[in-house]
Amino acid sequence: MTNSLYRLEQLIGNDKLSKLSNTSVLVIGVGGVGGYAVEVLARSGVGHIVVADHDIVDITNLNRQIIALNSTIGRNKVEVIEERINDINPDIKVTAHKLFVDENNLGELMDNVDYVIDACDALPTKLALIKYCTENNIPFIASMGAGNKMDPTAFKILDIRKTSYDPLAKKIRKYVLDEKIKGSIPVVCSTEEKYSENVKPIPSNAFVPATAGILCGSYIVNKIIGGWGMKEIYDDIKTLKGKVVCICVENDKILRLLSKNNDVDTFAINRIIKKSFFFRNKKLFMPDGKKVKIKKLGKTFKKKTVDYMICDYNAIEDYFKYIIGNTVDINKKKLYLYGTATFTDPRDIAKRFERYNTDVKLIVDNDDFVIIVNNENSKTSWIKNKWYFIKDTCQNIGDMISASLVS
Repeated sequence: MTNSLYRLEQLIGNDKLSKLSNTSVLVIGVGGVGGYAVEVLARSGVGHIVVADHDIVDITNLNRQIIALNSTIGRNKVEVIEERINDINPDIKVTAHKLFVDENNLGELMDNVDYVIDACDALPTKLALIKYCTENNIPFIASMGAGNKMDPTAFKILDIRKTSYDPLAKKIRKYVLDEKIKGSIPVVCSTEEKYSENVKPIPSNAFVPATAGILCGSYIVNKIIGGWGMKEIYDDIKTLKGKVVCICVENDKILRLLSKNNDVDTFAINRIIKKSFFFRNKKLFMPDGKKVKIKKLGKTFKKKTVDYMICDYNAIEDYFKYIIGNTVDINKKKLYLYGTATFTDPRDIAKRFERYNTDVKLIVDNDDFVIIVNNENSKTSWIKNKWYFIKDTCQNIGDMISASLVS
């Protein structure tokens, strides 16, 4: 007999389906946005769904909430959503909490939770969740405002620092900056300006909150089963032959695979230190403790004839142009660049390499990305590479001067 997840298994395979069934996801708020997020999780076979909401189904919810029916009006939302999940897939474990989530009870809800979806509309709860998840390294996504909007295609998944037009997101951006919270804060946010002026209560419709909820759910599902970009790096490392330079690579699996591959000679650069404002004085720490200036990086490796380079983009972001510019002529085969796109669009990074090389592959996995640059078939000359590097450097200096004048 074909099971209910047969079509999904055909799409993603049994291994990824098993990942979903062994994962626990907390959804805070199961109304217009959260209800559809739960729907995605339940129909994707997530093994344990934890829901938290203090509200009851109201007649005004009928126009937009998937759990709102005439037969459910007046009932607790978490009870209704639990019944719906069990009706979709009785194998899913459901834990329902009828409570208002705040900083005092958030820690209890997070017990044994792998991922979190914030679909509530209470600002204090959102701020507490962001702080807790970033401090405890719990992957999450938060929905911004879904009311007073008419264009569901205007929603995007992006970092909170890149949001615009959303009053709720503006308050959260300020909080993140004031609290100096680091790392990626993924949100579902619309680029549409408010549809109506000064209307209370906030108007809404059937399709905008639903879109936001589906995006939240899809983000978490893809996060659970993802990693296809890194998988390509892992698979390649097993077959590499030659000299490999790792720049600020702390990924345990990469280092472990390199140590097991007897056909590679690995040279690691551990970290970058800051010496002054000017890039030319930035230095790199070698494994033996020796410091090498970035501008001398090419000379350091030239005699080694490097075959492959592996870089953690987030660790070298501030020095990216200089490091790549000083190594384009000595990296003979492939460059692997991986990272999380917190402030930078990975497509912009990939475009820089398209001028240097003919073969650039970009893999975006939610907010994570992998860029693989194949130099073997490149027709770009060393001189032209250097010219583009100098041009990029001048552009970067000009951007910094313009920014300082504006500020």
